[in-house]
Parts: sequence; C-alpha cells; structure tokens
Amino acid sequence: MRSDNWDSFEEGLVNIYSFLETSHYAGIGRKPYPVLVPYPNLKYAKVSKIRRNGRVIEVVQSVVFGEPKEVMKLLGADSSGSINTAYIERLNLTIRIRWLGSCEKQ
Repeated sequence: MRSDNWDSFEEGLVNIYSFLETSHYAGIGRKPYPVLVPYPNLKYAKVSKIRRNGRVIEVVQSVVFGEPKEVMKLLGADSSGSINTAYIERLNLTIRIRWLGSCEKQ
C-alpha cells in the first residue's frame, strides 16, 4: 500500500493489519499491556511533498512497514526508484469531492 503524507493511514493500518502481543511477565510489578504488532507481510510506503511558497521543492519517500527493496518492487517503482503517487492522489481527490458533495446536500 502507498499513500500521501496523511498521518491517519499509518495508525489505521496498524489497527486493522496487526495482532495483539503480550510480553513475558516475570512476576514482578504490573503485568505488561498487550501491544499491537503489525503483521510481518504488511508493506507500506509514504510519500511526502515539502512545499515552499506553494511550490513543491522536494519529494521524500519513506518505507514505513516492510523491507525497502521489496516494497519498492511491489509498488511498481520506476527505473529511478521513485513511487508514482498519481493514483493515490486521484483517489483522495475523488473521496474528498464525494464527501464534500454528500455534506452539502443535507
């Protein structure tokens, strides 16, 4: 999966694609709380655009979950190693338009 720099994606993915893991309790102090651990096969990359005066000056790609080479291969990175975000940006635009359209009709 790939996304733009919307922080909610990472939290949502961990909530959906993870399992509860409890640490070993040694019998001293409080029992540890279970923590959400993402599945090992979860692959996720994030693309952030840094803007100055309304213009994009830098595009930063980061792999959040998974092995970077494998994630780039699965996401169809081009020969220069960059991830194309056109599809996810179009999807976000469609979602925003439909959401705003449904809000105005009420």
